[in-house]
Amino acid sequence: LSSELLANKVVIKIFQNYEKSLELTKTIWGDKHLQYLCTIILWIEPYILLNIGNTNKQAIFQNRVKKVFIDIQARSLSPTDIAQEVDPDKFYMAIEKFLHLYLMDAPPQQEIQSLKEFISNLIKNDLTPNLGEEHPITIQYENDLAHILFLQGNYKEAILIKEKLLESSKKIYGTVSSSNLADIGTYYLYNNDISNSCIYFERCLQQTQQQIFSDFRWLTANERALYWARYKNMIENIIPMSYKAQGYARFLPLSYNALLLSKGMLLNSEIELHKLLQSKGNKNIREKLDKWRSLNMQIDRLSSQTSRPQPEIIEKLTAEANAIERDLLSSSKEFGDYTRALAITYEDVQNSLGQNAIAIEFAAFYTQPDSLLYCAYVLDKLHQPRMVILGTQKEYEATLKEAYSTPAFYNLVWKPIEEYMPENGNIYFSAFGIFHKVGIEYLPKAEQRNMIRLSSTRELALAHKNNIKKKAVLYGGLEYNMGAKDRDRIRLAYYNSESTPDLVFRDAPNIQDLRQKRSNLSYLNGAETEVLSISQLLRGKKITTLLQMGMDGTEESFKALSGKQISLLHIATHGFYEEPQPFISTSPYDNDYRTKHTEENSLSRSGLYLTGAADYLTDNNQYSPTDMEDGILTAKELSRLDFRGLDLVVLSACQTGLGDITSEGVFGLQRGFKKAGAQTLLMSLWKVDDTATLLLMTEFYNKLIN
Repeated sequence: LSSELLANKVVIKIFQNYEKSLELTKTIWGDKHLQYLCTIILWIEPYILLNIGNTNKQAIFQNRVKKVFIDIQARSLSPTDIAQEVDPDKFYMAIEKFLHLYLMDAPPQQEIQSLKEFISNLIKNDLTPNLGEEHPITIQYENDLAHILFLQGNYKEAILIKEKLLESSKKIYGTVSSSNLADIGTYYLYNNDISNSCIYFERCLQQTQQQIFSDFRWLTANERALYWARYKNMIENIIPMSYKAQGYARFLPLSYNALLLSKGMLLNSEIELHKLLQSKGNKNIREKLDKWRSLNMQIDRLSSQTSRPQPEIIEKLTAEANAIERDLLSSSKEFGDYTRALAITYEDVQNSLGQNAIAIEFAAFYTQPDSLLYCAYVLDKLHQPRMVILGTQKEYEATLKEAYSTPAFYNLVWKPIEEYMPENGNIYFSAFGIFHKVGIEYLPKAEQRNMIRLSSTRELALAHKNNIKKKAVLYGGLEYNMGAKDRDRIRLAYYNSESTPDLVFRDAPNIQDLRQKRSNLSYLNGAETEVLSISQLLRGKKITTLLQMGMDGTEESFKALSGKQISLLHIATHGFYEEPQPFISTSPYDNDYRTKHTEENSLSRSGLYLTGAADYLTDNNQYSPTDMEDGILTAKELSRLDFRGLDLVVLSACQTGLGDITSEGVFGLQRGFKKAGAQTLLMSLWKVDDTATLLLMTEFYNKLIN
């Protein structure tokens, strides 16, 4: 179910047909007949998915389904009764679907006992005699029974059932599911058998990695997002299991490896695939990759035109883009396996560390529904990872305002780790959660140490070439208002060839919110002095430098940099980040939906203001023509560009490091630049002083180039 479908009239038609079929079924068989009851139950999953975010509708339908299930239970149906009214397979599938979803909501113990009796009788008196123990439907019900026993605290019996099912699954399918391995690992842990628990979680992680690395090579970016949503929670659940295991040594390498796999999985897979194609592919492959980017920009542009939607054209372009992406995936296998770079283990990171250095992976997990606990996995050259328990989310939030003026925040983050921290060596770390919102490496006392922030410590095990001295582009001293003559000049410069339509992908941020908060974009005097000073420094070192100031710093000029192999990009301007609208839901499906669509939405809520942006922020449409760019560069637009070879991006603007915090990282400007191919980013978490920024940046570049 794609975002296009959810926004389409097809959804309305689906529901009209569903309601119509339901009424016909009721008319023919009556509202107590199994044909009617099974039709309602089998629709629970699509109904919930198609009403993402509408918890009221979802709850009404779930209660309706629950009542149906109670009616079925009350009839005490025999196998003969079932067969007379409906195809038995349809009946069993419907009941199992309900049980699976119902158990996800952790029902009360009284209801759990009733379900246990119902399932036990069904397995004993119906499924096993008629279908056999190794029938897929019987196995599904046995799985549900094991989960019910676990919820009741009967861990030993739950383990016996699950391990028996593993053998059956292996015999039938030739393999076992990762989720079953994770379930058994959890059951053993709750039964205080930590050794066996760890064995099953190791098998789970190993098998999941193998499945992901094997299947990812055939999947498009959208398919990888949906695929990863199936496994993400299971892998991330290893961290709280490690905590519950009370520091059991064998669990710690397992947890570190789980973090290396899960942090930025989707971003890393996309980056590594494109790296492989660009470095090993021929001219034809690179042209296909450029064509794929171009098509996606056209699709985005057409999708954002709410006044003139063109679904037929969008569908045609999407089909073409998907075909090219499939072709690229097939070609990638000739050049190598891009998933190898994702298979980094803690041993790889350890081997990359110096004798006097450590690597830290931060993580967090819930110990109670309202209590998020942070921890750190610390790795040095000689020892396995160690787990250090830190503070809670509430403790960090309570000390956040004084983070840089008192030692309170430092004491919650770094003090518990101090015994492992080298005096003079490097401290590499990968942030998590609230640590993305705080410069924890610049807290009082932390500044005395050499701390280096990474998106993941897996970066230590990958080879990176650093060369900022190839070609630099600087943006600063921009004019945010534009006259008619200036627009004509831009049209003449950028819109006089057949290739120019690709330049115009105008994303659709919430313009009303931006207008309220940025009705006036002031000229940044310090930014002009800043880029002039930096330009002088770079040119003094014979570094080719392009300076974009005043009316030249347009969005068109920025997008024209795509594919130009620049190595350093400095942008001194106003930035923005809009907080997301609250999303409240109890549906187990909504998290998967958000995983898929959060990135797309988040990247439209952060960006940079370039030349001419003030015109579009006014309510007067005569200042915002639709045949050219609007000067508002969103992170989504950035993500479509080709910045391979871009070693350093400096965003000398307010709050450019902000974004939506997810387990995949920060969805904002930094995500956009990373997807485009940028290697290293320097950003701000706060509103910055113009003069202070000028001094900081000048000194930074002076040290950097020398």
